[in-house]
Formats: sequence, structure tokens, C-alpha cells
Amino acid sequence: MILIPVSLEKKILSKKDTILLGQWCNNKYTNGIPQENILPYHWDDGKKRERDYKYINSLYEILLPEYAQALNSYHNSSYSLMFWRIVCGVWLKSFITVAFDRWSMAKLAIESHNIEEVVIHKSDENLLTPKNMSDYTNSCLNSDEWNSYIFYKIFKEFSNVKINEFQIYSSKKNTTKKFNNIKSWAFYIKKKASFILGKTLGLFSKKNEIIFVDSYLPIFEQWKLETKLKQFPSLFKFDDNLLSTSLNKDREELTISYHPKNDFEFFLFSLVSCQIPVSYLEDFHLIKSNFSKFPIYSSVKVVFSANAHLHNDQFNIWSAHAKENGAKLILGQHGGGTRSLKNDQNLDHEYEICDYYIAWGKGGSFNKKDVVLPVNKFSQHVPIKLNKNGLLHVLDTNSRYIMNLYSSGVTSSFSHYLNSQKALSTLIHSKSAKKYKLRPNKNSINTGRTIDFGFAGKNMFDKEKHFIDSIKNNRLIIITVNQTTLLQSLVMNIPTVGFWDMKTTVLKENSLNDYQKLYDVGILYDSPEGVAKHINEQWENIEKWWNSPKLQIARKEFCDEYIYTTTNANRIKEWSRFFNQFT
Repeated sequence: MILIPVSLEKKILSKKDTILLGQWCNNKYTNGIPQENILPYHWDDGKKRERDYKYINSLYEILLPEYAQALNSYHNSSYSLMFWRIVCGVWLKSFITVAFDRWSMAKLAIESHNIEEVVIHKSDENLLTPKNMSDYTNSCLNSDEWNSYIFYKIFKEFSNVKINEFQIYSSKKNTTKKFNNIKSWAFYIKKKASFILGKTLGLFSKKNEIIFVDSYLPIFEQWKLETKLKQFPSLFKFDDNLLSTSLNKDREELTISYHPKNDFEFFLFSLVSCQIPVSYLEDFHLIKSNFSKFPIYSSVKVVFSANAHLHNDQFNIWSAHAKENGAKLILGQHGGGTRSLKNDQNLDHEYEICDYYIAWGKGGSFNKKDVVLPVNKFSQHVPIKLNKNGLLHVLDTNSRYIMNLYSSGVTSSFSHYLNSQKALSTLIHSKSAKKYKLRPNKNSINTGRTIDFGFAGKNMFDKEKHFIDSIKNNRLIIITVNQTTLLQSLVMNIPTVGFWDMKTTVLKENSLNDYQKLYDVGILYDSPEGVAKHINEQWENIEKWWNSPKLQIARKEFCDEYIYTTTNANRIKEWSRFFNQFT
């Protein structure tokens, strides 16, 4: 049997003798491969996913001090463990997860089939070392070449399977979102203006003691908040695209004393020295040398961000220095479903590095570091137009490869998700379907994956740029994933129904009762058939159903737990009261 572990733009001669490692391998060349020749995903088994989650987290906590010591040795420094946890912890935990995921699938293929040959991309190892966290994220989630290299290392070092490498002459179309000349110029001018404004404000805000970076607050509200805190409005832009010309050979000396306990750990350690991002080694001091444009971290008292800590290495290195010098690191919730999930690696990391965590509500996961403040991502109220008749179907997206582990739908379940959305679109009756529109996730558009939603047929795609504008102009919203969109629609009191597979979305025990109340009043369903039946039966009386006392009580109670809102003026007042304690 021949194994294909990634998506290959290559004609397959014998489809009956070909095994696909997973659904992510599917493309136009794999049509006709029997379904039984596509391996089941190992983390579809919830019990295994739970065991592996604990193992990965445990291994991470063992390895982080080892690599902290190795990095201090490399840089001739003496930074604390917390410093390196902030700088590279999010990458290390993700990389352990990614390596374990690819390893587990390769092992499953070898153990379940007589694999004689594996077909992969031929690539240059030196070109596949991530430059920074952003580069790693893109490679891990979207690059067949990068993932092919990971599988190459597995099969070369830990199997006797023949490896068939072939050179790629890619015919893939550029999936980057294209703009016409007017939009290109508008984008360029907007970016340039933001840079100039940030630089100008930086001349006056470098002495600020409370630093906001990617705060999720609307920029004018952030400036009002900073003014109320008696400091100058800011627009700090951290950029980690400062690249060294080449990799240093001494990165191979990044060794640790921990002895691997199994073959997977041997494999993992063999990859770290060549895959640890350049920003933590060769570019580390180059990034530090550009700190002059930011506040002096020794004088900073508070650093706040909603998501820069998950992707921006320059911010992480700067904020780690600030925390090393006594500053408080405060992080904010950045997703609607994150604190209701049983397991969430990113949330674990955030609690590990922050001093305080600004939560949108007290429901779901509640940590002693939590501080509940009015949600920073959108306003409480948007006027609802009367006589609306649109039906908006809001879609999710998914990368073909995983990067982090959560107790929610994973890679292979996305095909099931798409089938559910197709089923729903065909089950909606003609009366409600006349104004039926799809709203693809913007990440699907950016990565060229709108083809996944070809089932829309003649149905109009929603053209509104902002989700808030989109939902306020429709009569009923269909939400298909446990994320921010559900909370936005509910808190704005717009008629909403939602559905997702609860078998693949495992909630915390204290969240189950809260979500069950939404099921009880007909807001949530666990199947496309259930939600379609409800829409068809209630379409003529949506407002009457939505405004029933029982439903409104359940909606309000849920919002009180998960999405605390207030007026914009009160939001500024409560946020300033919290941050004032540090000045």
C-alpha cells in the first residue's frame, strides 16, 4: 500500500492501493479513493484526546525549564522561567502538540495497514525553519510542504517504509485575497496612515505606564480610556519581521539534559533544534535592538493585550522584559466559546503567564486571576430595524492541519460540519429560503477555501463587511459554532438559533446547565434537522417565539453569565477604575 500523508497535486495511478492519512489529504486527485482507505482521525476518540491532552501538558511543563536553561546558555543570559514561558511557551506547547499529532497518525497508518511506500514533497529543510510565531502558525496550519517535512522525519528515522520524494512544480493558484487597484491603494493608504499615526503618537505616549496592545477596544474608546487614566493616547505596533540572513550552525547545540522516555520524545527532540523559530535564537537580540520605539519596559507598570501574546514575538519579548522588571501582565478574553470548553491549551497558557485575566463573564471556566469587566470586543446595543425578513446562515471555518488541542471539533470533523450545513440548506422551506444568505468565515475567504461552501448554489453570500452590521439587518440568525458570534447575536437580542455536534464540543461541567437552558427554549439544537424544523414551523411567528417570557429569561440569564455588557460610558468607567489601581 502507498501512503499519502498530505495533500499532493499529483495524479494517483492506483486508488485502491492508496491510503490517505486523513481528510486533509483530499483534493481533485483523490476523488475515487474508497472511504475505507482514509484513516480515521486519532483524536476523534474523546477518551484518547483527554489522555493525550494531559500527557502533552505534563511533557510541556517538564521541557519548558529545560529549554529555558538552554536558551539562557545560548544567549549568555539569566532570564527567569516565567520570561521564557511568555517568550516561547505558546510555541513550545503547540509544537509538542503538532509533533504528537503527526506522530500518532503516522504510527496509526503503519500499525493498521501494510504500508510499503510513503509519497511526500521534496523540500529544503533550511527553508522550513519558522522565522517567528506568525510564520510557524501559517506553516503548521496551511503548508503541505512543512507538514510533509514533519512526516518525512518520522518515516525516515522511525520506520522502514520507502520514501518517495518528488519535486513540486506548483500549479496552485495564489489564494491570497486579491484587490482591485482602488482597494489596493485604499489598503496601502490606510496601513501607511496607521503607521504614521502610531509613530506620531509614540513620541508622546512612550512615557505611558499602562500599555495597550491589540486591546480589542475600538480605538477611540481605547483613547478615551487612556485619557481617563491621565496618559497620552497610544497606537503601539509591534512588528517581529526582523529577519537574520541565515541560520546559525550553533542552534544545533540547543540541547537539554532530560532523557526521552519513548520514541515520540526522541523524535520531538530531534526536531526542536531545527524548528525552533529564528526569533528565539538568531533574531532575539535584533528584535531587542528595536525596542527604542516602545516605552522603556523598566518604567512600565501594566501591559494589556487581548491576543498579541499568541502570535507576536516582538511583543512577547518586550512584555517579558517588562514583567521581569515588575510590570503586571494583564490579558483579555478574545473568543466567545473559549471559557466554556473543558480543555483549551491557549487558555491554559494565558492563565500561566498573566497576573490578571479580564473575562467577559463569570460563567464557564473561572480562575482566581479572573476580573469580569464589560466586553471589549463590541458594543452592547445596535438599533434593530423593523420589517426585516432576511435569514442569515453564519458559517465556521477550519484549517486542514491542527496547531493546538481543544475539547472541540478537530480536523477530521470539518467534513462532517460541512455535510451538516449542506443538509440544513436543503431542509429550509421556500418561504424562509427566499431571503436565505450565507456568511462564510472571513478566514475561509483569506485562505481561498470558499469552495468548501459551494453548496450555497444560487443563495446569495452576505456582503456586509462587519458581522454586527450583518446580523442587525436580518430577521433570524443561524449560528453553527460555539464562538463569539453566538454571544454577539444573543446579547443584541436578535432572534437566533444555533446547532453543533455536542459530541465533538465537550463543555465544562459548570457550563452544561447554562447551555442546556438554551436547548430547552429552542435556541440551540444538536442537528440540522432539528433547527430546520424549528425555522420552518416558526418563520411566520419568529418575533412571537423570540419574545416569549420563558425564552427571554433564559437568554438574559445566559448573557449575564457569559457576556457582560453595559453602555460605552460605563464600560470606560469600569475599565479605568480597574487599571487605576496600578498607577
